[in-house]
Amino acid sequence: MCGIAGYSFALESTVDRTVAARALLAGIAERGADSVGFAYRGDDSKVTVHKQRTGASELLDRIEVPQTATQLLVHVRDYTKAHPHVVPNNHPIRHGAVVGIHNGTIANDDELFAAHGIARAEPSMTVDSELIFALAEQFRGRTAYLRTRATGRLDGDGLDRRRP
Repeated sequence: MCGIAGYSFALESTVDRTVAARALLAGIAERGADSVGFAYRGDDSKVTVHKQRTGASELLDRIEVPQTATQLLVHVRDYTKAHPHVVPNNHPIRHGAVVGIHNGTIANDDELFAAHGIARAEPSMTVDSELIFALAEQFRGRTAYLRTRATGRLDGDGLDRRRP
């Protein structure tokens, strides 16, 4: 499947953000060779997303993360649905204000996009994982509804069905 890693640092942390990002990427590189991407949030809360249709080795020496980045997600993809040649299908995925990464498959994503009246963030996207972030965007602030009614209908693997 895919590889997922990330960090969350206090702004005053002296950990070098680029070194940490490269170490995380190197650690998950073997989990996916079809695409690679990362997203980070700086102290201004703006999220920067970068993704490319290569393996991790082609990004490893070029990844740069500013020292003001407090949060980072890194993803390598071994695709199962939605071809990685269509760059929007690769992770991290942005749907509205929500940015995320996912490891697994969702078999009924098209059905649930239609049932909730949600349009794809980009017309060329067909990746199943987008549904998770689209639902989170649509139901922001209503986490009880999101957890019980929306995500409870997801069908696939890599989904945690446990309830608190």
